[in-house]
Parts: sequence; C-alpha cells; structure tokens
Amino acid sequence: MEQKEIPAGPVNSLAEVFADPQVVARGMRFDCQHIPSIRTPIVFSDARLSLSWPAPRLGEHTAEVIRELGRR
Repeated sequence: MEQKEIPAGPVNSLAEVFADPQVVARGMRFDCQHIPSIRTPIVFSDARLSLSWPAPRLGEHTAEVIRELGRR
C-alpha cells in the first residue's frame, strides 16, 4: 500500500484495541449492555456523551426502516 501511496493502517484484534496506550490513557473503553465498546475520541468540554445502546447488528432494524419508508 505504501508503494502505491494508498492510505492504510493495521487491523487490530479487540485485545489489541483495548490494550492500546491511547485507548487506555483516554479511558475510551466502556461496556454497553455488557458489550465491550470504544467511545469516540472527540470530547467536548461542556457535553456528556450518552452511550446506552450498542451499535445495531447487521439487519437488526431493517424491518422498522422499511416500514417507516412506507414499504412492506
């Protein structure tokens, strides 16, 4: 990738992600409904990020979205 000047980076395992010094130092790990997750690194001084739901699983809300669009 470097030879072709294509931006790329490593793909880490979850263990590597949670052990990353920046993730640890910034306290970015959190558990959402018992699912280990990473919060955004963007922090606003006067705002709290509410993280109460994990990201949806593939296709989890498909039926709801189709219904809201008026399709069956």
